[in-house]
Amino acid sequence: MVEMVAVVPQPPLMVPQLTAGRAAESEPMRAACLAVASRLAAAADRWIVVAADAAGRRSMDHPVGGTFLGYGVDVPVALAPGIVGTDAADLPLPLLIAGWLRGQVAPISRPDWRGCPVCDRIRGHLRQIPTRPR
Repeated sequence: MVEMVAVVPQPPLMVPQLTAGRAAESEPMRAACLAVASRLAAAADRWIVVAADAAGRRSMDHPVGGTFLGYGVDVPVALAPGIVGTDAADLPLPLLIAGWLRGQVAPISRPDWRGCPVCDRIRGHLRQIPTRPR
């Protein structure tokens, strides 16, 4: 039974160590996401993360860890208590963010991950939208 659903953005800048000294600029977003994750943790100790993944559809229901090293700083995250963050460095960004949130607010929780074909199609459509010059 679904207890609660939370939707959070996945920018790596949510993680303060990745902001190159500009953590204050992303603090409102980070605080909101941590508040939502705290409410989620209070509702359930098992999370299911649904997200797009460039590798295609896949599921990961075993405890793993990863790192944000691909984003410039080796910030390890784990998807279950007692997991070393560098056990699987190729985790998709949504799962890294979920692991980071878990570590911040619910170290005893365990997120599972499901790749979402619909999310992949939406991401493909969004990539086709031209960006505005700044």
